[in-house]
Amino acid sequence: MRNARRWTSAALAGLFLCLGCVQALAAPEQVEKAIEIAVAIAEDDTHGYSSYADYSRDGDPDYDCASFVCTAFAEAGFDVYPLNNVGSMIGDFTEDGFFYIADIDFSTPKDEHLELLLRGDILLKDGHTELYLGDRMMVGAHLDYDDQPGDSQGNEINVRSYYAKAYDGSVWEGVLRYYETLPPLGDADLDGEISAADARYALRAAVGLETVQENTLRFYVADADKNGRIEAADARLILRAAVGLETPEGTITLP
Repeated sequence: MRNARRWTSAALAGLFLCLGCVQALAAPEQVEKAIEIAVAIAEDDTHGYSSYADYSRDGDPDYDCASFVCTAFAEAGFDVYPLNNVGSMIGDFTEDGFFYIADIDFSTPKDEHLELLLRGDILLKDGHTELYLGDRMMVGAHLDYDDQPGDSQGNEINVRSYYAKAYDGSVWEGVLRYYETLPPLGDADLDGEISAADARYALRAAVGLETVQENTLRFYVADADKNGRIEAADARLILRAAVGLETPEGTITLP
């Protein structure tokens, strides 16, 4: 087993205190187009919420949560079916370059799990989906409040503050995320760049304070030395990479 330099208590404390900022970094261009389309639909009150049948949720004039999100991405040029239901979205989107990320713990305080979300993430749980915009905001189709076509009150489809827990106590279960290129080896928070926040996440995973499921994108990225485990040595390598002292060798290897 390789000998790794010991972490001092001061170094550990500093790393654990490194908190990422919640910023609406630009999404890939095609995803930004989908966001633009989704927000435009939300701002057009001729469109409201309906989930009775496919013909009533196809945007003429109404949507349900899934057809709203899927239509935005389909019109942005992604090869996805506009009238997916929530249950079929993962299969459809992952065939067009998206990854399903299921190891974000949405039951934790917002400040913790929002560090792991990116602008353009598609939030999913059983029976519902919305689109995360960054800066603690999201857009989605919610409910039919007046049993009429369109959105008479402007709240059936709208941009609103982010929430993790719904009125029934359920939380998001995962996100669909699109990468034009795979994140670099060591990018444990999957935000597209290597920083001290990635080292913090890897170290927390190494000591059991974060759960990273094996055979997931985050696992392969956080295993910076590619030995099949997430350990303190990975956190050290990532931190050295963040400050320009070392570069993880190789690229992500997916099964």
